[in-house]
Amino acid sequence: MQGLCHTDPTNKTRHQRGLKLLRHLCAKNQIYPQAVVLRLQSLQQVGDTAEAFGGSSRVFRGKLDEKDVALKVVVSSREFGCDPRIVKRVLREAMIWRHLRHRNIATFHGVDVSLYPLCLVSEWVPLGTVSQYLFKNPRSNRTKLVRDIADGLAYLHALEIVHADLKAANVLVNKEHVASLIDFGIATLITDLGTSFTPTTPMTGTIRWAAPEVLDPEQFGLPDISRFTKASDIYSLSMTMWEVFTGHVPFHNFQNDGQVIRKITRGVRPARPPHSVTSTVGLTDSMWTLMESCWSEDCSRRPEITDVLSVVQGEDLSTDQGPLSWPLELDEYQVRLPVLFPERDCLEPLIL
Repeated sequence: MQGLCHTDPTNKTRHQRGLKLLRHLCAKNQIYPQAVVLRLQSLQQVGDTAEAFGGSSRVFRGKLDEKDVALKVVVSSREFGCDPRIVKRVLREAMIWRHLRHRNIATFHGVDVSLYPLCLVSEWVPLGTVSQYLFKNPRSNRTKLVRDIADGLAYLHALEIVHADLKAANVLVNKEHVASLIDFGIATLITDLGTSFTPTTPMTGTIRWAAPEVLDPEQFGLPDISRFTKASDIYSLSMTMWEVFTGHVPFHNFQNDGQVIRKITRGVRPARPPHSVTSTVGLTDSMWTLMESCWSEDCSRRPEITDVLSVVQGEDLSTDQGPLSWPLELDEYQVRLPVLFPERDCLEPLIL
């Protein structure tokens, strides 16, 4: 079975079928394929303090054969009886991440079974998340970072993989100042017909980036169990772009998740900050038009990632940018009705 996953990558259908079946077997039986398990290598944890926290995991710093690595450990993995749903999610992440190789995807080394029963080992990205990076480096070129994020997403979509959890917290910046995507715990192959969002799907901390049809599929004429798609990834990309250009999470002035869901499904979107505020961060007219298209309420009107890249690559990537203050000082959100959202056709003049 593992051989199917290592066939000629140009034979996409065969590769996807093998990966899907292997991932299903691993998650169902809660086992790791041997190719994913780190063997005969020296892995050590550096310090007892977690560097980052997630809903069901902690990230520690470590060393793997003199290389700095990140150890993503399930919270209850020191104990017996881990939540099977969490185990399956981590196994899903390991199986997908194991087969990704791209400049804008963080490098995955494998699963360790020596320090913890459940631990994913990946490259250590020293400059932190893109939000942390911009806080410490406010003059960085945000358009270049957006291009990196879009390049990583384009790679996934070309493999028919949906990320399903795209946000600034899942974008890291390495020592070469290149942004790369992480966290593939919800990601899945399109051949799975998308990843279902059910009451047990971990959505805490993700709602602000979720497309309206994911939050309330019935309102948009979809099945009761919503699914993440390429189009929902594009929506999340626009909200991630908002973070990169403003320094704020989407709907930052609304604290309650229920309130945020109501705003999103009723057509509320971020209002454009004044030009005097955004002129030094690269948020041009064309980039704003792109963002509006990407967060269109009608998922069929959102551009594909190739169109997104065409616009972003036409922007000036050569100069650093320096706002007077960071994060940007913003006024309250204003309601923007769906009818005002530009359709995909509006991007045509921007795509060369």
